[in-house]
Amino acid sequence: MPNELELGPTGNQFELTLIGPGYGECCIIHFGGGNWGIVDSCEWKGTKEPAALHYFEKIGVDPHTAVKLIVASHWHDDHIRGLSQVVAACPNAKFVCSAAFTNKEFLSVGFLYTNRPMIQSKPGPEELLKTLKLVVSEGRNRDYAAANKNLYKCPAVESGHGDECLVVALSPSAKEYELFLKVMATLGMKEKETKRRIGPGNPNHAAVVLYVKLGETCFLLGSDLEETGDGECGWTAICASDLLPNEKAVTFKVPHHGSKSSHQARVWSDLLVSDPFAILTPHTRQATPLPTDGDVARIKAYTERGYITQEPQMKRVDSYRIEVQKTLRDQGIRIYEAEPPTGLIRLRSSPGAKIDDWEVELYSGATAL
Repeated sequence: MPNELELGPTGNQFELTLIGPGYGECCIIHFGGGNWGIVDSCEWKGTKEPAALHYFEKIGVDPHTAVKLIVASHWHDDHIRGLSQVVAACPNAKFVCSAAFTNKEFLSVGFLYTNRPMIQSKPGPEELLKTLKLVVSEGRNRDYAAANKNLYKCPAVESGHGDECLVVALSPSAKEYELFLKVMATLGMKEKETKRRIGPGNPNHAAVVLYVKLGETCFLLGSDLEETGDGECGWTAICASDLLPNEKAVTFKVPHHGSKSSHQARVWSDLLVSDPFAILTPHTRQATPLPTDGDVARIKAYTERGYITQEPQMKRVDSYRIEVQKTLRDQGIRIYEAEPPTGLIRLRSSPGAKIDDWEVELYSGATAL
């Protein structure tokens, strides 16, 4: 007999599952009718298998035919581990990533189209290059996300519950894309001109926020989008848009592990229902893990339905002398506290169900805030 985790949704159920092992995250969506989507990728602790593929194996879903959409919200390592494996296993899925890249990412993409980079840079993210090589070489269905752009539609006759499903990008903003173009314009080099290095940029600022509409039920997936201090970028730009969907979201994947830098009060008042589900993953591999106690308190002030895939650790191991740490780093070695098992939050509902009737399942250390 399968355990509860191994029981897949019925054809007319929505599902949003968030997986996070303490470093990394992956969102899995059941649109209904056996149609699935994947947002980002992390590894399932212990197996090193992409979490989405591990989960589908558990619940008996064949990703080869079932997955219709894969989104890389941005190219930070904790959001794309194993992504090329996921894309390889899902040949019928449309692949989407941000239309705006950082400098380093843009140069990595350039390796697809030229024998050598025009400007010296550090090696591009390996997973980005592997993923895009696969998508481009096989002529996969692909798109680049920008604010207010429709990315996927599941017709009502295929949804299993009789309602149309839509996935819409709310970012990156037009200003963020212009900033990307401005930086790219500075990279042109004349023949024999001295080559120069460029900075890495911040992938979070170009991250893709998704609005998922399943009939009258809506999810808001916040990626790692942060505020930048520019009113035409980040969450402020999203909230100021006159093209926002009318329906408020019942579930919020809290951005950037709950950090203060990703907080915008208008998101909670304008884009979400009162007391929504708020789900997030921790980020443990830094001196001050996220979310902090202050972050948790802030989220709990907005909702009583907050959940996290793992309790954040107190701190990274840093008791070694500075000299010892430097020696280890020079050899490519970092020491961390042992991470807990991969946690999983699963939310399920059916059309017309009240929020109090949603199924909330927590596995492997996932807990309420």
